[in-house]
Amino acid sequence: MTYVPSQGSGPTITALLGGHVDVASTAIAPALPHLRAGTLRPLAVYKPTRMRALPEAPSLVELGYPISSSSPYGLLAPKGTPKAIVDTIYSAAKKVVENHKTFVVERLDKLGAELGFEGPEEYTDHLAKQHELFSGIFKIVKK
Repeated sequence: MTYVPSQGSGPTITALLGGHVDVASTAIAPALPHLRAGTLRPLAVYKPTRMRALPEAPSLVELGYPISSSSPYGLLAPKGTPKAIVDTIYSAAKKVVENHKTFVVERLDKLGAELGFEGPEEYTDHLAKQHELFSGIFKIVKK
């Protein structure tokens, strides 16, 4: 397999649809219309388990590959932001999601996404693990 860098999901999907690449890894939301139309076929998902939006697609873990990931959206602040400010932002975001959970879940479902909510420490840890995972994958692909 040859790694082909891209400028994001849009160009990646265009390259896949145009036959310029044989397989691609991309976020679910931009691919979902093509998956639903049948112009793209899901091979596997990075989530540790199958996704509600693509129940027919096995997870990589399910296929025997110890790789799992997600495409989280998060709030970030500059390094060095005082903990009190980070905690205030987190609390406000959590309150909005909790108060509008039905609305949020409905909108995420349309994008093929699923709701999860992590605190600042958990999200920092998650991002560090993702960096480690994908750094290792890119080293393997470059060989």
